[in-house]
Amino acid sequence: MKTIFVIGNGFDLAHGLKTSYNHFMSSLKSDIPQNRLLSLLRRNKPDYWSEIEYTYFKLLNAYDDKQFIVKSLKFDSIFRSSKELDENFEHIKELLQNYLLNEQNELKLIDCYSKLFSAFNDEDTLILDFNYTDTIYKYLNGKGSRIEHIKIHGELMSVDNPIIFGYAANVEEAKVLSDKNDEYLMKNIKKLRYLLTDNELLLKKYLKESLDSIDVYILGHSCGVSDRLILHELFTHNKVNSITPFYFGEMDGFLKTVINIDRVIDDYGKIEQKEKSFAKLNNYKQSTTMLQHNSTNTNIDEFMKFVDTMKAKHNNKLSSIGMISSFL
Repeated sequence: MKTIFVIGNGFDLAHGLKTSYNHFMSSLKSDIPQNRLLSLLRRNKPDYWSEIEYTYFKLLNAYDDKQFIVKSLKFDSIFRSSKELDENFEHIKELLQNYLLNEQNELKLIDCYSKLFSAFNDEDTLILDFNYTDTIYKYLNGKGSRIEHIKIHGELMSVDNPIIFGYAANVEEAKVLSDKNDEYLMKNIKKLRYLLTDNELLLKKYLKESLDSIDVYILGHSCGVSDRLILHELFTHNKVNSITPFYFGEMDGFLKTVINIDRVIDDYGKIEQKEKSFAKLNNYKQSTTMLQHNSTNTNIDEFMKFVDTMKAKHNNKLSSIGMISSFL
């Protein structure tokens, strides 16, 4: 059995890192000059990175439509051009990278996650890392790790693997923008940015060449539509056997994630395919809590018991354990 860990921003937050959108915005000076996009975002007060990306997409379609911007985004100033909007967005990306470079230095490893990745340190494990920070590197012990690690959204200040921060437009959405014949509207569309590296290709290769079934575990990723292109490809793949979200906030947190997964696996009206993919999703009692830097001993014990079960399945021992139990 193969295993894929999907890592999102909640994994950094679990370590006490201040990597949420609100953390970032609070760090910025209130008088950043001539960035209309930052001013608009402050006015709208979105809560999640995915909401930022969706707001950006709406502006790509109507950056100079004052009626739309005033009514829908509650902002009183239009962008003079698509180039200005793009420059504003690139400025935010630069500010974000500088902020995260400093914040990741505050990382303190959590012993249970060290044990988790040590238990899965083999060629049958892949980490699909959506974070820009170097948190996962700290757990993989450099060259000593046998786990394949794909930083699908890039790395901070990297030329070879630049960060991807934009919008995951579907085919119809991308066509609307493309038909406008304006390069500045397409520069941060994720399906195009993925072509700047071989990260997506490596994921496809891993899925295609896998001879075993794959279990997917989600650690700190909300599975919002802003990442639906990659997540849809993963969750609906015929090699994927199960999908297990680690939850934050008990049942409510679990439910929010599975609602997003339901949206992500939507296959444009192919009901039979969607239901087949949704059936891979494990329920609340088959999952466990997302361990935090300040978790209780009870949470830690539950987490480690769950890791033991995961590892047994990874080693393909559960069937033999079940057979032995039936004779006892």
